[in-house]
Amino acid sequence: VSDINMPRINGITLATRQRERGATFPIVLMTGYAGPDLERSALPHGTALLDKPFDFAELEAVLGRMMGANVTGN
Repeated sequence: VSDINMPRINGITLATRQRERGATFPIVLMTGYAGPDLERSALPHGTALLDKPFDFAELEAVLGRMMGANVTGN
């Protein structure tokens, strides 16, 4: 779980680099800004986006879906 906006590297770059390195774990990115500049289709496979503000139930639901999903597609 990471924010998209971080110093030095953004969450999408972080997720992309993890996938390039062969990571298959679920990645959840959160953002307070999901405007037109954010291409949801550009998120790496197995990455979910959670819009801020969110409550615990929403986080729990996303994590539950991600943990139950097979990120590798096998």
